Amino acid sequence: MLAGNTVFEVLNSEFVSRSAFALEKPFEPRDQYGESLGITVCAFSVPGKVALFLEDDSAGDNFGTVEEDTVGLALTDNASGRRFYYMPGCAGLPQDLRERIRGEELLFMDGTTWVNEEMSQAGVGEKTSQRMGHMAIADPGGTLEACRDLDIARKVFIHINNTNPVLLENSPERSQANAAGWTVAYDGMEVEL
Repeated sequence: MLAGNTVFEVLNSEFVSRSAFALEKPFEPRDQYGESLGITVCAFSVPGKVALFLEDDSAGDNFGTVEEDTVGLALTDNASGRRFYYMPGCAGLPQDLRERIRGEELLFMDGTTWVNEEMSQAGVGEKTSQRMGHMAIADPGGTLEACRDLDIARKVFIHINNTNPVLLENSPERSQANAAGWTVAYDGMEVEL
């Protein structure tokens, strides 16, 4: 798929190598000299959907989505053993995924929209958050509710759409997210474990 779509040629494969990996099989990324980068990565499937440009309307409600279309990453520092989770796209938190991230030190989580109908409410599109393969932050069953009792030490919203009012520092939505223990990522943000 990467080779078949020119948008991915922005990163010239002569300078940025591409390596296949399998779900649930940890691997150590290496630099151009074969040296370990000092981290172990484990990709795992999360609820979501196939990319818009790969949707097949004849494939039913899921548009041809398969398990590896949306993944999260667990990244572990090899020296300290400390780990964080990165889930920039996620359409739900089933029990097995909740248990995977329960009690973790740091979670970077999909914060695309505040509510499911946000795009139409803002007058910028008709697709809902759910239709795009994302959880809405504040809807019933959304991220705030789904993560409330998971005892995650630090939670950071990433992948935030420009229509999402949580981006505004003085908004009621930001206050509600902060009160629930969430931080909203910003350009240039640095996080230390």
